[in-house]
Parts: sequence; C-alpha cells; structure tokens
Amino acid sequence: MFQLGGLVVTLVNALLGLLVWRRLRAAFPRQGALIDGLCAAGLLLAAHPALLMTVASWSGLRAIQRHVPEPVSLVSMGAQVALLMYGLLLGITATAAAVVRALRHGRTAPNAGVVMGARVDTNARAGSAGQADSAAHAAGAPAARANGAPEEAVAAPEPVDEIRRRLVVGASWALPAAAVAVSMGGVLASRQRPAVVRVALPVRRELTSLHGVTIAQLSDVHVGSFMDAERLDELRDAVNAVRADIHVITGDLLDHHVSQLELSTRLLRGLRPARGQLFFCMGNHEYIAARSASIPAIVKGLEEAGAQVL
Repeated sequence: MFQLGGLVVTLVNALLGLLVWRRLRAAFPRQGALIDGLCAAGLLLAAHPALLMTVASWSGLRAIQRHVPEPVSLVSMGAQVALLMYGLLLGITATAAAVVRALRHGRTAPNAGVVMGARVDTNARAGSAGQADSAAHAAGAPAARANGAPEEAVAAPEPVDEIRRRLVVGASWALPAAAVAVSMGGVLASRQRPAVVRVALPVRRELTSLHGVTIAQLSDVHVGSFMDAERLDELRDAVNAVRADIHVITGDLLDHHVSQLELSTRLLRGLRPARGQLFFCMGNHEYIAARSASIPAIVKGLEEAGAQVL
C-alpha cells in the first residue's frame, strides 16, 4: 500500500515538474540553464520522500525521519505541498478556460449556421433568376484565367498585445511563486510556539453538571510526521499550563504507523489534568496506523498510557 501510494505521488510529481519546467522555460527563454537547475533541485527536494517510499515502502520513510535533518525535511514537505498546490491551481484555471471556450463556441455556432443558410439561399435564387448571367460568367472565366487571377490580399499581421503578453508571462511565474509562498508559510507556522485558544461554552446550569469545568482539547498532532520529541514536549507544557480539569485528545495523535505509538504514549503520560481524567477519541489516522498492527494493539497502548479510549 505504501509503495503504491509512493508510486502514484512520484508520477504526479514528475508530471507537474515537467509542466512547471515548460512554463518557466517559455516565460524566461534566456535563463534556460538556471531554470533547468532550479527545477531539477526543486523536484528532487519535493519528490525524494515519495520516491524512497516507492522503493523501500515504510522503511524509506523511517530512513528519512532518522537520517535527514529536520529543516531539510520541513523544506521538502513545503516543496511537495507547493507542487501539489500548483497542480491544483493549474487544473482549476484550465477547467475555467475550457468552460469559457465552450460557452463562446455555443454562442457563435448558431449565428454561423444562419449566415451559411443565407448564403445558400442567395446562391439558389441567383441561379434560378438568370441563366444568362451564369453563361456570361462561364464564357468570361477562361479569359480571366488567361489574364491571370487577381492576387489575394494578404492580411496584415495582428499587432502584438504587449500588456497581454506580460500578463501571461507574469501568470507563468506567479502561480508557482504563490504555491511556494503559501506552503512555506504553512511550514513556518507549524514551527511556531503552540497557541492556546480559550472558548467559553454557554450551557444552561440545569442541563449539565459540568458547569465551571475546564477542558483542554488537543487534536491532530500527527506524531511521526515531522513531530519530534522536543516539539511534543512543547505541546505537553502548553496543555499543562492551562491547568484544565479534563484533557481530551480528539483524534489523529498518531500519523500512519504503530511505531509512532511510543512517542504518542510518552506525550499522554506527561499530561496532568487537574481531575486526572484523560479522554481519547480515535481518529482516522489511528485506524490507518492500526493497519501495521491491529486496532486492539493501538487501543491497548493508549490505555496503558492513562487514556480512556471512547
């Protein structure tokens, strides 16, 4: 399964990389060598995790996590997201252009049919009105050919729209730049200190016995997906600093493999809810991780770390 996923992502990366290269070469024809080098380096940076996953399955990803420095891994993740975002934007713009062309064709086709019909009717009326004119034209035709047919007027080339050309060149550069900027911004944001958002839930006192209770929620940690022990310690300290009565983990603590259970349970054991209650709700990534072991194995590991799995 991992190898198939890696193969699909690798093929998508190759196709999108080719599209980026062609568009940049067309936009900057004088910078061919520089464009070639940048595209090759960017594609290698973005594609090497998927390529290793294709060759070595889960072992390839583990090798990246163990031996590749974290900054390089984060930049690689950003490059991969940027490439996929560019493909998505390219698909949206191509679809919009196709729809516009179809609408224009639908509007002009009936008019063309009317004009053609009018021409046919006119020719028919002309033919039935007078055969003498036709004979005269037929008699004069050889003379016209003997004298030489008049030269057809050559249409002058349309002037180049410099503004449109600059817009096209700018778009060729702007789409990849926007994708890179957004993805890299997300990577940098993911490394910021954990932010605590406080929300008050208004509930009528007679409808609950939890009035005044504080709950700390932590979700989508994705241990193993560029989430090391130091970062997990920061999350633990941020949650404990809230001094909430109850802690709740609402899914996706693990990312995709049972081996990530060790760091996950380390985080759970470090949490200190005031009432001692730690609840855990399984997310889809816990079930994905269970494919490498079993659901009972995942649940057992979480419960041994002090969580009440719902």
